[in-house]
Amino acid sequence: MNAGQICIAPDYVLVHSDVASEFKSKLVSKLKKWYGDSAEERKSCKDYGKIINSRHVGRIYNLVDETTGKILMGGEADQHARFVDPTVIDEPGMNDSVLREEIFGPVLPIVTVSGVQEAIKRVNNICDHPLALYIYAEDQATIDTFLNGTTSGGVCVNSCIEHIGNSALPFGGVGESGMGAYHGKAGFDEFTHRRSVLVKDTFFIKGALLPGPPYSDKLYDIAYKIQISGLITDKQRKLLKLAGVTTAALIGYRVVRSRL
Repeated sequence: MNAGQICIAPDYVLVHSDVASEFKSKLVSKLKKWYGDSAEERKSCKDYGKIINSRHVGRIYNLVDETTGKILMGGEADQHARFVDPTVIDEPGMNDSVLREEIFGPVLPIVTVSGVQEAIKRVNNICDHPLALYIYAEDQATIDTFLNGTTSGGVCVNSCIEHIGNSALPFGGVGESGMGAYHGKAGFDEFTHRRSVLVKDTFFIKGALLPGPPYSDKLYDIAYKIQISGLITDKQRKLLKLAGVTTAALIGYRVVRSRL
């Protein structure tokens, strides 16, 4: 979609080792089926988008050129034509810029993991507050483990990007991916300023209840109790509660007795 130039486009894929080989093979095969077998065919494909400008073409190409991973497909670019070949990178280094920066282009690094816990560790190591997280799984326990072990602006389960199109779901980031969310009521609340207004009688600004310095130790003690410890102790509070219950019981007893 738009040659990867979407803020919530996947920046990398974590795939289980049991299906990694098949996934990579089918991904490359599908891309070639969609856009052409060769870079020249893909460059002239009317269904494949251009990059926004030549400078960005150079930036994306540098990310690909500097990777220590293996290029399974693509890797070519033409700044004049604003073209970056759909590129699949196998096992880039964890410190490669292609994993550390937002790509915003048609480049997809693939990292193989041994299981859920390693995948969560990788997600949190690459970017612990991504704008979006996409989980593909059928087991609810696996999905819950991912949700509980990661933080992200939004999540799709067995889908990609789709959540931004749902007006009932708040869309936004968290931490380094941004703060706040919009869409529907969430957007109304986000962009509404809650203005606090406190009104008091002019009696209070005439100094009637605002003693000035010097302040006595007794006044300090009262202020401390109001703000921190409370005006009465827990023991006193229990005694007052007991007295209240006893009084209520006596009143109730007298009312009932008077009606007999």
